[in-house]
Amino acid sequence: MVKAKKRSLDLVRATVRVAEARCLSLAAEEPAANQKEQETNDPIVNVWAGYSDGSIRKWDLTAGECLLHIQTSEKKRQIGEPDTLIWSLKLINISSEGDFLFAGNSFGVLSVWDPVHGTLIKQFKQLEADITSIEFNSKFNAVYATGVDSRILTV
Repeated sequence: MVKAKKRSLDLVRATVRVAEARCLSLAAEEPAANQKEQETNDPIVNVWAGYSDGSIRKWDLTAGECLLHIQTSEKKRQIGEPDTLIWSLKLINISSEGDFLFAGNSFGVLSVWDPVHGTLIKQFKQLEADITSIEFNSKFNAVYATGVDSRILTV
């Protein structure tokens, strides 16, 4: 984590390294409204990370510990099969519906997760290659995903 100051960047802390996988994507979690009112120097407390072993982890940046570990692959990988890579993550809060975590992987699958319990809500398998970018419109009622196959998925 780096803190930006006028004309400088300072290293604040490094998180725990996951030995068996490389971190490929990040999504910051904004503090809840009641936490924003408290005096804090860290605007972001939790961060979501997507890894090269197909996992998604929620990290507490203050304590440096993993709060939730989601294994996205349903089946165990066979020898010679490629790993599922989590290339993109996006967290959204829709006040009437709750929070959703969107993850794009190396097989062109856009997954929607419940970030509280780590359960899969829905998957979209319309893209044919790695999903490298996920965005929302300004009203948060449409999701766009794209990647290596140059197609745009609209949900």
